[in-house]
Amino acid sequence: MSVVDSMSIDELASLCAAETEKFNRQQPSDMQFCFELFRRALAGGATEAFTRVYRIYERQVHSWIYRHPQFPLAGESAEFFASAAWSRFFFALRGAKFAGFLALPQVLGYLKQCVFTVVALHMRDQQRAHLAPLDPTADLAYLPDLQAGLAAQQVAQRITALLPDPRDRLLAHCAFAQGLRPREIVQAYPGRWNDERAVSIDLYRIRRMLRGDAELRQLLGIEPGE
Repeated sequence: MSVVDSMSIDELASLCAAETEKFNRQQPSDMQFCFELFRRALAGGATEAFTRVYRIYERQVHSWIYRHPQFPLAGESAEFFASAAWSRFFFALRGAKFAGFLALPQVLGYLKQCVFTVVALHMRDQQRAHLAPLDPTADLAYLPDLQAGLAAQQVAQRITALLPDPRDRLLAHCAFAQGLRPREIVQAYPGRWNDERAVSIDLYRIRRMLRGDAELRQLLGIEPGE
């Protein structure tokens, strides 16, 4: 057993933050503490470890976003893209998938790639004047028989119009398009929702709002009173 194996998450996070500051000042630094923190967060599924990683590297992620040449034209905040990048990163590397990463530079390189990917995808969608269509089979209890309605793209556009808050749109996409459960959403977006109950409350509010829209119900082919 190595030294890092016996360390607590608090100890790892403290050392990782200190070594990251050294690296940023171009001083010699030890990468093993940060790598172990990432390993516990992703391979080990430790929510607290992922929260610590998020906090330590939040500034770096924002720096990558600001340096993206298309960011000034994106029309969204750095926080919006940071959340999307962390989500993409988390679901790509969690569990056994983390085994392919053997050192911190690989992990951070992939995180940077996620940042640039989400900005590029957003700009592509903006240029096409629509968001990526929602999965028509997701959350069927809420969106019954979506295939019987009009094109999924029209439904997605209507939902986007009904949810002006970027956080609500993000939550709707996670729950309805990706089929994520409240616990998975909390893990993917630390700091956005405090716990599963907060996610459930927001989802309940969003569902009520969408259910009450006559145009959306018409697009879905839902008869009045259903």
